[in-house]
Amino acid sequence: MFNFSPQLYFPYPGGNLQKILDLTVKMQRSFKIGISLVRDDFEKVEEICRRMAIGRSAVIAKAIRFWLEQRKQEELVRCYEEGYRKKPEKVVDLKIFEKAETEVLDPEEEWT
Repeated sequence: MFNFSPQLYFPYPGGNLQKILDLTVKMQRSFKIGISLVRDDFEKVEEICRRMAIGRSAVIAKAIRFWLEQRKQEELVRCYEEGYRKKPEKVVDLKIFEKAETEVLDPEEEWT
C-alpha cells in the first residue's frame, strides 16, 4: 500500500493539505521558464524560500503576481485621476463636503 506523507513531498509547516491541493492544481496549469538573476537577488530568493518553507517557483510566482497587481492598481489610479481631470468637482460640491465634514468630525479629536 502506498503511504503518502505530505511533509516529505511538500514542506509546508503542519502539512496543510489544502495548500498541497492548491499547489497541485496550480502546478497542472503552470509553464516552465528559465530566468537569470544577479547573485544578490538569487540569495534573497533562497532566504525567502528557507524562511517560508516554499520553493523558488512559488516565491517568484508570488512576486510576479504582486507586481502585476501593483500595475493594475497604478492603472486604476491613473484612470481615476484622468476622470477628475475630465470632469473635476465643482466648487459648490466641495463646499458641501466641507460643511458635512465639520458637522461629522470632532475638532478636538486627535488624528495621528
